[in-house]
Amino acid sequence: MVTESSKRGGPFVFVENLSKKFGAEWALARASFTLERGQLALLTGNNGSGKTTLLRCLSTALVPDFGRATVLGIDIVSGREAVRGLVASLNQPPGFYGGLTAHENLTLANAVLNLGRDADAIDAVLRRVGLGSKQNTPLDSFSSGMKQRFALARLALLQRDLILLDEPETHLDAAGLRLLQEFIAEWKARGAAIVCATHADDRFHGLGDLEVVLVGGRPTHHAHAGVPA
Repeated sequence: MVTESSKRGGPFVFVENLSKKFGAEWALARASFTLERGQLALLTGNNGSGKTTLLRCLSTALVPDFGRATVLGIDIVSGREAVRGLVASLNQPPGFYGGLTAHENLTLANAVLNLGRDADAIDAVLRRVGLGSKQNTPLDSFSSGMKQRFALARLALLQRDLILLDEPETHLDAAGLRLLQEFIAEWKARGAAIVCATHADDRFHGLGDLEVVLVGGRPTHHAHAGVPA
């Protein structure tokens, strides 16, 4: 469903009172923010504060119990299939077929999702993340850091308009963290919107445009990243 706000040129991502309940507990309660193309929103808060739940709602993996959200004016519930075509996610743990090689995993994603990338593009993105020499190795044999680099390669290959990151800095060494920061800057430059859940917001210094702090599932304040509320 396309909303009236999108017809008026509303925000690329619109979240209003988004809430999700598991049993008797609200894992997420009345989260609200907006995000434009080329912006990064940082979700911060302790374990269990609702960051992953919010990301999973935006990805359409979970259906919210209250409130609403749109991506490009498309409702995440009534228009979930269209939203899925706009979104790429890096989850914890990152998903992949462990028995397939890195190259086979990306080739499969390319075919299933009709991305239209050629073999050279797949080779290039694996080299970019430092896995060129490991592209024919099954992912089950990768270290945790190498798996995280592979997850970044997959995001880069997808080239989606909304990128959802759940603690993307996990398992990355210093070089991997710089690579992540480079990707984020490039995604922002091409107009993608990014929502990143993190316990280490200092690692995104200079990249964040908005910070949403969650406590017990509830947002306590919103601020421009790095600026006190």
